[in-house]
Amino acid sequence: EFSCFSCPASRDIQPILKQVLEKYPDKIKLVWKDLPLPELYPDSPLAHLAARCAQAQNKFWPYQEKLWANQDDFSLDNLKRISQDVGLNKTDFAKCLSEEKLKALIAADVDEASQLLISGAPHFYINSQEIVGIATLEDFERVINAELSR
Repeated sequence: EFSCFSCPASRDIQPILKQVLEKYPDKIKLVWKDLPLPELYPDSPLAHLAARCAQAQNKFWPYQEKLWANQDDFSLDNLKRISQDVGLNKTDFAKCLSEEKLKALIAADVDEASQLLISGAPHFYINSQEIVGIATLEDFERVINAELSR
């Protein structure tokens, strides 16, 4: 999944992804790829960095869920509040936000998206099959079932 935390379509597809994961628990793996879109959503790079800092404390998925619910406010203060809501170490989180290593990880995802000619979010790959934008559970099922039957 290439997604942007600020993108309403990326947020709106999350419940469908949960259904997909529940339906195929031992058959598929969801891999998150950062695709902040600062030209559309200036606060998105900071939100992506904050999520990666949560990941450094093994709380990426809980933090991600809070980001979707707080999409209208990715101010530093709110991102720090969210970090406390999910139980992150305050000092480690604050320090992490200034580390270049995680910024490079995000940049690598953005570069990968660029090489794949992905111009927006959400964008999915199921093996080599693409699903672009808002999709239904049936869209995912069709592609996943085709791939599983290979």
